Amino acid sequence: MTRPAAFLKYAGSKRASVEPIIAALLGSRDPRAYDGLYVEPFFGSGAVFFALRARGYQGHAYLNDVNARLMQLYLTLRDDLEELLAVHDAMPWGPGWEGEYARIRQEFNEKNERSGHVALVVDTQQAARFLWLNKSCFNGLYRENKAGEFNVPVGRYAKLTKQDPDDLRAASKALQNTTITSYDFRVLLDRADGPHRRILRGGVVVYADPPYVALTETSDFASYASGGFSTDDQRALALAAIEAARQGARVVLSNHDTPFVRDELYPTSKGFEHIASLQVKRAINSKADKRGAVAEILVAIGALP
Repeated sequence: MTRPAAFLKYAGSKRASVEPIIAALLGSRDPRAYDGLYVEPFFGSGAVFFALRARGYQGHAYLNDVNARLMQLYLTLRDDLEELLAVHDAMPWGPGWEGEYARIRQEFNEKNERSGHVALVVDTQQAARFLWLNKSCFNGLYRENKAGEFNVPVGRYAKLTKQDPDDLRAASKALQNTTITSYDFRVLLDRADGPHRRILRGGVVVYADPPYVALTETSDFASYASGGFSTDDQRALALAAIEAARQGARVVLSNHDTPFVRDELYPTSKGFEHIASLQVKRAINSKADKRGAVAEILVAIGALP
C-alpha cells in the first residue's frame, strides 16, 4: 500500500528535511507511540505531517495555512476523494493542454473574485484546478499578486503527468482525523481563542515553517498568499512560539540560517535551542542557477512531549 507523502510541487517543501524535524519535535520517541495533538500553522505541501503519518502517528492534527485555496484542496481531498479523482481525471492532460491554461487559471481566480475569499468547503472543481495548475504552471510555483490572483505563467512541458491516484488516496487517508483551517498563524499560536482555545498545552507539538527571511535585499520572493510575510510577522511568530512553549507546547521552527534569524528572532537567551544548520537544495526558483543548496536553521523551544 502506498505510504502517504507530500504530492504537490511547492516552494519550501520539507521533503528532504523531515528526519531532523521529526527528531526535533519528538526526540527519540517513536511517532507510533505519540498520540498527542500535532499543530502546523504553515502547512504548505504538508511534508512533515505526511511523514509523521507514514511513520505511524495516528493522533489528531490541526492543519492550517493562510492560503485558503490550498487548504480547500486538502479539505476536498479528505472529504470527497472519489469525486475529486474523477474531476481530476477529466482535466485536459493530453496534447493541446497549453491552450487551456489561461482559461483554467482565470476560472481558478474568478472563484476568489466572486466571493472575496475562498470558504473552506468541499469544491471538487476548484480542487481539481489547483492540482492541474500545480502540474502545468511554470516550475510548479504557487504565487499570488496583491489582488489575491494566482499569476504564475504556463510551464514548458512536453506532456503533463496526472497526479498518481494512489498517492492521492494515501494522502486522503492520512488527512482523516484532522482539523483543516485557513487563518493567520496568530489565531492558532497567539490568541488561540474561540474554537481554538486550549489547543496549546503540555504534550502538544507544533511545527512552524513560515515564509523565510530574505537572504539578501534582492532575493527572489514568491508570495504564497496576497499580503506577504513581513519582518514584523517574523517577530510576532517568534513571540508566539515563546508563549506557546510557556503554555507547555513543543515548538520547532525553520528559517534561513542568518545572523538576524539566529541572534534576533530566535536567540538562545530567550530559550530557543539551535538544533541544526541544514544545507537544503532549492527545487523551485525562477532562475535555474539559484536552485543550489542554501543554509537553513532548525530551532526549537519548549519541553519534548
